[in-house]
Amino acid sequence: MFDTGRQTGIAKTFYKRQRPFLIDRGPICQPASEVADSYDYPSGHTTAGWTMATLLAEIAPDRATALLARGRAYGESRIVCGVHNASAVEAGRLSASSTLTAMQGDPAFTTDLAAARQEIAALRQPGAAAKHDTVQCTREAALVAQPLY
Repeated sequence: MFDTGRQTGIAKTFYKRQRPFLIDRGPICQPASEVADSYDYPSGHTTAGWTMATLLAEIAPDRATALLARGRAYGESRIVCGVHNASAVEAGRLSASSTLTAMQGDPAFTTDLAAARQEIAALRQPGAAAKHDTVQCTREAALVAQPLY
């Protein structure tokens, strides 16, 4: 998260693009004070969501489709909320993907990824994982399945 977030921060500082609600006033789904002091492009939330989804999909390829769909939806929620432009969300995914690709040869990254694989494998053992809210999971799956456009 640190590495992908840092790259996105560099781009935000370089482009300094204002958020859409500051240009075309309108309602947003969170307090403006939480996001008004940072730039639109690229989306940091999207970068974080896509980073996590990509890494988890690599660790649990049997769940990759659902994980990547959730990561995509997390980023797209920033458009729906009015706090990012679509191009900022796409740039967040691209920033995360390119940074993760570049890190594949980094020994510290591969060590951390191996540790994460072991942790997830242990959690996936029968009886090891915490109970999940199946109603909430079903609602979220239906929401993620909705087309954005």
